[in-house]
Amino acid sequence: MDLALHLGGSAESLTRSMTEAELQRWALYAGRHLLPFRRLEILLAQLSMIVARTMGGAKDAKVADFMLQEPSEELPSNVTRIEAARKAFGFAPRKRKA
Repeated sequence: MDLALHLGGSAESLTRSMTEAELQRWALYAGRHLLPFRRLEILLAQLSMIVARTMGGAKDAKVADFMLQEPSEELPSNVTRIEAARKAFGFAPRKRKA
């Protein structure tokens, strides 16, 4: 869903138009740089944490406390990064025309 939001389309349209190779490139990019909306969310969480700490009400606050979604934990040993990306992006490869 994050990729669809970033690209301005629906998850269904991405499923129909994106190849698995392109999904792998997006997963690699997101792994290295994060998608812009995710980077913005982290930046806003950092800013919120700083404001909360300086106002004195949240001395032990962490960035994760201000995130919309908890940071993901390590992947289980039986799940590859590409499988995790497929699940995260809701990706199902399109069927090739014969």
